[in-house]
Amino acid sequence: RTFNHLSSRLQASEQELSSLIVQEADKGRFRAIGEISALVAHDLSGPLHAAKFCADELQEIQGLDSQGAREKTQVYADRIRANLTHAIELISSLRARLKNPSTGASTAIFGEAHDHVLRLLSLQFKPAEFNRISFELDPGLRKTEVRIPSVDLIHVLDNLYRNSIQNLLTHHIPHGRVQVRLTQSAGSQLEVSVIDNGTGLSASDFEAMTAFQYTSSGLTCAGLGL
Repeated sequence: RTFNHLSSRLQASEQELSSLIVQEADKGRFRAIGEISALVAHDLSGPLHAAKFCADELQEIQGLDSQGAREKTQVYADRIRANLTHAIELISSLRARLKNPSTGASTAIFGEAHDHVLRLLSLQFKPAEFNRISFELDPGLRKTEVRIPSVDLIHVLDNLYRNSIQNLLTHHIPHGRVQVRLTQSAGSQLEVSVIDNGTGLSASDFEAMTAFQYTSSGLTCAGLGL
């Protein structure tokens, strides 16, 4: 009787544990879907808005028969092509990640990712404004191979650089500068700093923005990147 009683308790516990595992797995899947949706919405927003802007500009100059119009048409066509290519790369990377989550084992060359991001950003900001900002990459990072998929490194750098550019342009910072430094190297680990000369954050705002469940209502300085 004791053995049967313990067996029944064990079976009930196993069923309860199995049910709990299923519930937690469902919660995890929903969280993952939310995170992926947010990532897709954020990453595709930039290139698609840039492509739409170029398409609108092409529609305005349509029918103009001049050398300047033809040159502008070519510029906008190149920008549309580059931004749509980037959007397709993001979608392809997402599909590959969903099919095979272990794809994160690939590597990327830091300098190549840096150059790729600058090419993309140069097509999404006005040339006169973008060219006022200088980007300085530490020579030690130019050919450094990091253990992160190229698309993920591009995503990180794109976020940081884009936020810096927006802040520098919004606040009309003269001689805007973004510096990417190799601040520490120990064995197989690197510490990289991305620094700009924008307005920055006060210590209190930084603490508030990194606190749990903080809402940015009332905070005037947005899009600075952390």
